[in-house]
Amino acid sequence: NFNFYTSGSNGFVDVRDVVAALLTISDNRTNNKRFIVVGENMPYRILANHIAKAFGNPAPQREAKKWLTEILWRLEKLRSVLFNIDPLITKETAHSARSTWCYSNKRATEQLDLNFRPSDKSIADFVAFYKKSNP
Repeated sequence: NFNFYTSGSNGFVDVRDVVAALLTISDNRTNNKRFIVVGENMPYRILANHIAKAFGNPAPQREAKKWLTEILWRLEKLRSVLFNIDPLITKETAHSARSTWCYSNKRATEQLDLNFRPSDKSIADFVAFYKKSNP
């Protein structure tokens, strides 16, 4: 139930798809080849919308601009020093949240015949498991 999203994007994959890829690679004896196992590239805003929807919460409405993330990681640093706890946001995570990363799974889908779960399905499954485990 968080009202902010960031402008960056990244690649995401369901852990079950990672396991399936590893088993396929192992079965095919694909030696000395590297594969990028990514289900889809997605902006953090869409990821946050999927998570909010899965929890039954409203989607974030405001972008956390660069100036805000810069202030937040500094405040978190101060809080972590004062209370001897790990910061929730670091300089690196603030930068990453504004960065755009894009990965291709073309080799994995073509050579290993892999199909990846849609992120909204993965998130819905995880949230259902989480709710069941944490009543």
